Amino acid sequence: MPAEFHERLGAVVVERDLYIRYRKLSWTLLREDVFFKEYGVNGAAVGGIHGEATTLTIFVEEKETAGLLRTVDELSPGPFQVREIGPIREGVSGGDSTGGAFGSGSGTFGCLVEDSAKVRYGLTCDHVVGALAGQSPGDAVLSPSVTRGGALGTSRIGEFAYGSSVVRSATASNRVDGATIKLDRPSLHKTAISGIAGAPNGVNRAFTLGDAATKSGFATGVTFGQCAYIATFNVP
Repeated sequence: MPAEFHERLGAVVVERDLYIRYRKLSWTLLREDVFFKEYGVNGAAVGGIHGEATTLTIFVEEKETAGLLRTVDELSPGPFQVREIGPIREGVSGGDSTGGAFGSGSGTFGCLVEDSAKVRYGLTCDHVVGALAGQSPGDAVLSPSVTRGGALGTSRIGEFAYGSSVVRSATASNRVDGATIKLDRPSLHKTAISGIAGAPNGVNRAFTLGDAATKSGFATGVTFGQCAYIATFNVP
């Protein structure tokens, strides 16, 4: 355990920044386990005896019974199925949780994109961080989202920049549900997408029927498929 742990009245206490990192690690661990997809990480605690930190306990609560705290070892004493665990970092990458600080949206951070001036943005959906999620340009964007344990003071990665102005109407002609995030620290974030080898390096304009596709979603994990339709239609 890190040297930053110290004793207070005989109890082991972890510094706030480390607690945040452990909580993020808890999300990374449990998001890959099918059983725990229905649970939210409420907190993480360090335990031990004689002033020595020896265990990390993850407290979770089921979405349908919010407020009833359980620990991971109570629910499932067996090992977790984890696809990838890397360094704990402040930055985000494709496949991570994201959402607006003031809206109702929660979804997946898609990837990093650049405009013609090489300014780097985050790409996601309008219904996740934009107007359709109840946000206005300039409103804070978090990772993870509020519903996934994020908080404005600790999880901000940037602000809602541009959206596709999705209109919820039976007569609307929406073509795109997209939004960009103006990142507070663009260089902090990774070009990689969780669970997918390599990183996006352009647009595959030759993509056609039968071609393989891979998606990394925060709630679904990595899924695979193939192009079955080439369609142009409007979504009301």
